Amino acid sequence: MPFQNCRLIVTSKCNASCKFCHKEGRILDKEGDIFAVFDRLLELGMTDLQVTGGEPTLHPDFGEFSRRVGLSNLRSSCITTNGLLLAQHREALLKYGNVRVSLHSAIPEERSEIFGVRVTAEDLLYAAFGKCSIPAKKSAQL
Repeated sequence: MPFQNCRLIVTSKCNASCKFCHKEGRILDKEGDIFAVFDRLLELGMTDLQVTGGEPTLHPDFGEFSRRVGLSNLRSSCITTNGLLLAQHREALLKYGNVRVSLHSAIPEERSEIFGVRVTAEDLLYAAFGKCSIPAKKSAQL
């Protein structure tokens, strides 16, 4: 049976220090690793991809990897991000069928405490409502 639904942890690096975070699995922080694993999963029949981390947008090959995801024949693709770099990675994030932003709280002070970094109300609204103009068809999961 093919590996149809795959969760790919692309990096352990993160720009937050969430209290609940747990590191797991083999991490693909080295440049180039991510492509070999992705290509092999496609060969094995992967149809659905969930990209996570750490913070996936911090992977050194994130832009090129996202381009390849967009060009693949996957049935679905999704990425989970903490949302702190939405604007910087807008074009790459648009390659995914779904973009999940982990907000963890609607209250900025609570979010800052959970994330372990200061997050302003503007940051929270930016992540939640996409002032970087990610189309409405892209989803945000609260």
